[in-house]
Amino acid sequence: MDTHDARGRRIKRWYYVDMQKAMDPDFEREEAIISVPENKIETKNFGREIVHDLSSRELEFEKHMMPTKRLLDSKTDWLLGYISYWQSSNEQHPEGDPITFYNKFTESVINSFTGYDLPVIRLDKQTPKEAVCTVFEKVNTGGVTLSMFELVTASFAAQDEKFSLRDDWGARHNRMHRDYGVLKGVEGNQFLQAVALLSTQEHHREAIAAGRPQNRIPAINCRKNDILELDVNDYHRWANRVEAGFMNAAKFLLSQFIFTSYNVPYNTQLVPLATLSVELGNALEPAIAKAKLERWFLVRYLR
Repeated sequence: MDTHDARGRRIKRWYYVDMQKAMDPDFEREEAIISVPENKIETKNFGREIVHDLSSRELEFEKHMMPTKRLLDSKTDWLLGYISYWQSSNEQHPEGDPITFYNKFTESVINSFTGYDLPVIRLDKQTPKEAVCTVFEKVNTGGVTLSMFELVTASFAAQDEKFSLRDDWGARHNRMHRDYGVLKGVEGNQFLQAVALLSTQEHHREAIAAGRPQNRIPAINCRKNDILELDVNDYHRWANRVEAGFMNAAKFLLSQFIFTSYNVPYNTQLVPLATLSVELGNALEPAIAKAKLERWFLVRYLR
């Protein structure tokens, strides 16, 4: 496929679907898509280490990497080759029967493409101009993909039309940035990450207390899906405590002689610092606890 690199130079890349990751619920679908150079060999460490070698069809079969251009291909030669490769292989297919595996892949992944319903917003001539403007403001800003924060904003508005996440975050943003220079790099997505960590942790503990089986206990995460699954009540429950947590994180950074956001080594560290403050509260006050926190921070600062 013809594309461009970060400098605008024309390059050719091949794109693949990692079939196993695409069906693993612990991976997001985006993580299952990889790209390799024109020679189909991805390396690192200045070419000394091979990351992906898909330079032959047999290697594609072995690594369970299906070319994306085959997803909507009516031809079945790749499919037949994949099944034939594993049926004649001395090694057993990691998922058992290759035909059953490919049928599951077709049902859960390929059919998602072929049966995808394209959402459409239809505006007739009688639609007021104000409403048309609102649609373009809320759904599409100059063709730019909606951010995660914008998607959650829309989700919360659907749950509670009187609540505006954008306005609420704007007020918190101003308070945090006004009082602490080290927090000027904190944006809405990071605030939601902290809320998601605390919310999923609460659901995790509730599931354990209810005696659920291990495979039904939700994980503690702040990935995109976890944030998008937040509801407005989760946000109301944790937002004030998360804001206070970020401010306590800022006080900790000040004690480490870090006074501006420019001096924060890794801005992503602010999320776990804030959630630790909420979770542990006064337990972080003793000298031993502070020393452990300082050691954790220093190790990551020096990396």
